[in-house]
Amino acid sequence: MQTEEEKIKRCIQYLNQELSEEQGISFEIDMLFDQELNKLYTRYHKIWGNYPTNSEVLASSYQKKRFALSFSKPYLYVASIAVFMVVGLLFLFSYSSSATTSETVLKQTFTNYTPVNKRIRLEDGSLVVLRPDTEITTYFNDDKRLLCLEGEAYFEVAHEAQRKFIVRHLDFDVEVLGTVFSVNTNTRTKEIALISGKVVAKLNNGTTIELAPNEKLLWKPKVGELKKTKLEVSTQLNWLSDVDLTFNQDPLIDALDKIERYYQCTIIVEDQALKKLKVTGSFTHLSLEELLTSLSFITHTSIQTNPNNVYKLTPHDFK
Repeated sequence: MQTEEEKIKRCIQYLNQELSEEQGISFEIDMLFDQELNKLYTRYHKIWGNYPTNSEVLASSYQKKRFALSFSKPYLYVASIAVFMVVGLLFLFSYSSSATTSETVLKQTFTNYTPVNKRIRLEDGSLVVLRPDTEITTYFNDDKRLLCLEGEAYFEVAHEAQRKFIVRHLDFDVEVLGTVFSVNTNTRTKEIALISGKVVAKLNNGTTIELAPNEKLLWKPKVGELKKTKLEVSTQLNWLSDVDLTFNQDPLIDALDKIERYYQCTIIVEDQALKKLKVTGSFTHLSLEELLTSLSFITHTSIQTNPNNVYKLTPHDFK
């Protein structure tokens, strides 16, 4: 937990452009969550804006020089004190680069300008499906997960109690911990649809709305119209249908190859007979865990879960 003095130092260093790009991103993310830091930055930003730049001082120095002799000693005394106070404050609150702690921020940008949906797996294990003409930029650090969205996307968020997952758009923020939902920013009516879990939508007019499963929020920011409706999941997510998985007597090893590319995961099968097992079925709108459970049932296998989205299928031992 940072003290107020440490937060002031970060604000001044940010305003003075002394932070690296990574540290600057970290500071901006912290301001989203820390109201005290945000207020301090707003205050010092106003102060900073009232000071002239070096070029402004130099440009006006000639005009000021001819009036310098007309100042009385009291005015010069007050001016000297003011200069020393400003210099003292800058010295007190400025960071040296060696004293600054570096905070790692993982920034990634994903785009989909193809005519079909695109699935990606984020650093935290969350699954995102991007509809065509969609772009997201993620900013992840040890405390927060921020994702900026332009377009429409479907999310299966990995649960992390210590790191909020925030989807940000110009007109709203959506805060979650672990849930399944979709967001559409492409149309004049912005949509937030919750399939499972819980989300909190913070609109740019100051309104905060909490959604329950199978609810949809419709928000028209230009006219301020807001409506919460019942969600028809099959209708809301029908655009995901072009990435459904269907198998017709496919060898398990071939089916797993499609599943791995679809869900951005790794599935290990060592048993040679199991690799040749034929698989038939259609899997629609399933999370990876749901699909693997179904696959385990129809292939009579056990699933071992390992870190980094690695899974292992082994035959049941009926002996």
